[in-house]
Amino acid sequence: MLQITYIRENKDTVIAGLQKKRFAKAAESVEQLIVLDRKRRETQAQLDATLAQSNTLAKEIGALMKAGKKRGSRTEQSRNLPPEVYLQRTGRYVGKCGKRAE
Repeated sequence: MLQITYIRENKDTVIAGLQKKRFAKAAESVEQLIVLDRKRRETQAQLDATLAQSNTLAKEIGALMKAGKKRGSRTEQSRNLPPEVYLQRTGRYVGKCGKRAE
């Protein structure tokens, strides 16, 4: 099995190998694979950035609560994070209305 990094770096070689094995639409398939991988990496980068923001807010909220301040703008900011963050952390989906779906 070929690794995606090898396919990205050696696209022409992979296409030639697939054509040698008489793989139909080899060039289109490899190009589609590369585009999908690029989208996956972009989505992963966005998720990582959002999770980093969530972690930062959680630490700030923890410090504020330790200092005796229970309500604040940081808790509001944490409520405005995308539902994907909650799903990533808990395994449960939060709908568009903000209510948890069991």
